[in-house]
Amino acid sequence: MAALFAADATNLRCEYLTEPLGVDAVKPRLSWIINSDHRGEKQTATVHVPTKNAASVTESGKPVSSADSVKFLRMENGAAVYEVGSGSFRFGSEYL
Repeated sequence: MAALFAADATNLRCEYLTEPLGVDAVKPRLSWIINSDHRGEKQTATVHVPTKNAASVTESGKPVSSADSVKFLRMENGAAVYEVGSGSFRFGSEYL
Protein backbone atom coordinates (compact mmCIF):
# COMPACT_ATOMS: atom_id res chain seq x y z
CA MET A 1 0.00 0.00 0.00
CA ALA A 2 1.33 3.43 -0.93
CA ALA A 3 2.02 5.88 1.85
CA LEU A 4 0.24 9.22 1.80
CA PHE A 5 2.28 12.38 2.30
CA ALA A 6 1.01 15.80 3.20
CA ALA A 7 1.81 18.75 0.99
CA ASP A 8 0.88 22.39 1.46
CA ALA A 9 -0.24 24.78 -1.25
CA THR A 10 1.11 28.29 -0.69
CA ASN A 11 1.33 31.56 -2.62
CA LEU A 12 -2.23 31.11 -3.96
CA ARG A 13 -3.00 33.56 -6.74
CA CYS A 14 -5.80 34.39 -9.14
CA GLU A 15 -4.87 36.59 -12.09
CA TYR A 16 -1.55 37.24 -10.30
CA LEU A 17 -3.36 38.70 -7.27
CA THR A 18 -3.09 37.24 -3.77
CA GLU A 19 -6.39 38.68 -2.55
CA PRO A 20 -8.62 39.34 -5.57
CA LEU A 21 -11.90 41.06 -4.77
CA GLY A 22 -13.37 40.63 -8.23
CA VAL A 23 -12.16 38.84 -11.31
CA ASP A 24 -13.64 39.65 -14.71
CA ALA A 25 -11.57 37.14 -16.69
CA VAL A 26 -13.60 34.41 -18.41
CA LYS A 27 -10.77 31.93 -17.84
CA PRO A 28 -8.88 33.26 -14.82
CA ARG A 29 -5.28 32.18 -14.33
CA LEU A 30 -4.75 30.32 -11.06
CA SER A 31 -1.35 29.53 -9.60
CA TRP A 32 0.14 28.08 -6.44
CA ILE A 33 3.32 26.56 -5.07
CA ILE A 34 3.36 23.05 -3.61
CA ASN A 35 5.62 22.57 -0.60
CA SER A 36 6.55 19.01 0.31
CA ASP A 37 9.41 17.29 2.08
CA HIS A 38 9.10 14.35 -0.30
CA ARG A 39 10.97 14.23 -3.57
CA GLY A 40 8.91 13.65 -6.71
CA GLU A 41 5.63 14.87 -5.23
CA LYS A 42 3.07 15.21 -8.05
CA GLN A 43 -0.15 17.14 -8.33
CA THR A 44 -3.46 15.73 -9.48
CA ALA A 45 -6.91 17.21 -9.82
CA THR A 46 -10.40 15.78 -9.84
CA VAL A 47 -12.52 16.92 -12.78
CA HIS A 48 -16.31 16.51 -13.05
CA VAL A 49 -17.58 16.55 -16.66
CA PRO A 50 -21.38 16.85 -16.98
CA THR A 51 -22.64 13.92 -19.06
CA LYS A 52 -25.07 11.03 -19.00
CA ASN A 53 -22.61 8.77 -20.80
CA ALA A 54 -18.90 8.63 -19.92
CA ALA A 55 -18.18 7.18 -23.37
CA SER A 56 -19.23 10.50 -24.95
CA VAL A 57 -16.54 12.52 -23.13
CA THR A 58 -13.68 13.85 -25.22
CA GLU A 59 -10.38 15.52 -24.36
CA SER A 60 -9.03 17.87 -27.03
CA GLY A 61 -11.51 16.39 -29.51
CA LYS A 62 -10.42 12.75 -29.03
CA PRO A 63 -11.99 10.02 -26.88
CA VAL A 64 -10.96 10.63 -23.29
CA SER A 65 -9.89 6.97 -23.01
CA SER A 66 -6.89 7.74 -25.24
CA ALA A 67 -5.77 10.82 -23.26
CA ASP A 68 -2.53 10.74 -21.28
CA SER A 69 -2.70 11.57 -17.57
CA VAL A 70 -6.50 11.12 -17.43
CA LYS A 71 -8.04 8.33 -15.35
CA PHE A 72 -11.79 7.64 -15.19
CA LEU A 73 -12.91 7.26 -11.56
CA ARG A 74 -16.72 7.00 -11.54
CA MET A 75 -20.06 8.44 -12.57
CA GLU A 76 -21.52 10.77 -9.92
CA ASN A 77 -24.61 13.00 -9.95
CA GLY A 78 -24.80 13.30 -13.74
CA ALA A 79 -21.06 13.73 -14.27
CA ALA A 80 -18.11 11.58 -15.27
CA VAL A 81 -15.38 12.04 -12.67
CA TYR A 82 -11.73 11.93 -13.74
CA GLU A 83 -8.36 12.28 -12.04
CA VAL A 84 -5.91 14.26 -14.14
CA GLY A 85 -2.19 14.86 -13.79
CA SER A 86 -0.51 18.16 -14.45
CA GLY A 87 -1.02 19.64 -17.88
CA SER A 88 -3.63 21.43 -19.93
CA PHE A 89 -6.92 19.72 -20.78
CA ARG A 90 -10.01 20.59 -22.82
CA PHE A 91 -12.93 18.29 -21.99
CA GLY A 92 -16.12 18.06 -24.00
CA SER A 93 -19.27 15.96 -23.74
CA GLU A 94 -22.72 15.52 -25.16
CA TYR A 95 -25.13 16.20 -22.35
CA LEU A 96 -28.65 15.23 -23.41
